[in-house]
Amino acid sequence: MNNKLQQCPICSLENQKILAERDHGDKVTYDCLRCGRYTIPQAAETIAKQKEKSAELSGWLRERNLLGIEIPMLTPSFLEDVIKKPTQL
Repeated sequence: MNNKLQQCPICSLENQKILAERDHGDKVTYDCLRCGRYTIPQAAETIAKQKEKSAELSGWLRERNLLGIEIPMLTPSFLEDVIKKPTQL
């Protein structure tokens, strides 16, 4: 798993590291150069690819990573809430 690369579902940056896959690949932990580290279930990746809020979400993830703040699992309900909100995260 050390060298597995994939497109980031949040910012679409190619060739980003996959650190771990759990639950038979249903939950993936990425280490994206733009977004930072986060875990996302496969069901949430489709929602994450809706680009209206991808820049805000990527920035939010990056900021939390830089500050060392724990990042919640990016569940479908969390992402749907983010997409519905007209203001920043």
